[in-house]
Amino acid sequence: MYTASFSVNDSSTFGEVTARTNRTIRLWCNDDRDLLHIAGPVDDKVIEMLRSTVGVEGQASQVDEGIIVTKGCLRERASGFLEDYAQDAGCLLISPLRYERGEKRFQVVALKPAQISSFYQDLVEDGKSVTVESKREIQTVDRGDPLIAPANLVPEFTQRQRQVLETAYENGYYDIPRETTTAEIADKLGISRRTVEEHLRRGEKKLMDGFIGEL
Repeated sequence: MYTASFSVNDSSTFGEVTARTNRTIRLWCNDDRDLLHIAGPVDDKVIEMLRSTVGVEGQASQVDEGIIVTKGCLRERASGFLEDYAQDAGCLLISPLRYERGEKRFQVVALKPAQISSFYQDLVEDGKSVTVESKREIQTVDRGDPLIAPANLVPEFTQRQRQVLETAYENGYYDIPRETTTAEIADKLGISRRTVEEHLRRGEKKLMDGFIGEL
């Protein structure tokens, strides 16, 4: 079997919500509604945009993260949906879909490499701007989920969480012994030490939640 990861420019509601922002959306599509996880600002503008297109049946959100159940499925409001291309090419589309910076990122699996090539070619011929992020043969089955590419295990961070984690790592916060402190990280970013520690805790928990089952 073979698997490949792609990204494609997306003009749907979910693509518009993430375009020119630091929001990311993960989408699990069902027959009659969608489940969304939004990392980044979940403000009234975002909720209203979703409400006016797919509808909002329920939500649990805070300032920088949210889970939303839609009233309808995006597939019913969009032509040329990915499942159609995958089915025609003999591929399987792996959930969730991921939207960021106005692009849709996704993974497919197929029994033959030619099926993945056909899937890609059909998208290109229909005018889609597609990038192949990775492609590999599944040669062994490991404990956990063999279809998930390593990049897909990385959780969704808010912009500030990512910034704090990257600054901490780059300045040796996770070295042994530590080369910096949370106070020094706070000075570099112009925020309080308490804010740095809060973002580190939240970010570290997300990393552990994403990887602990794969150990």
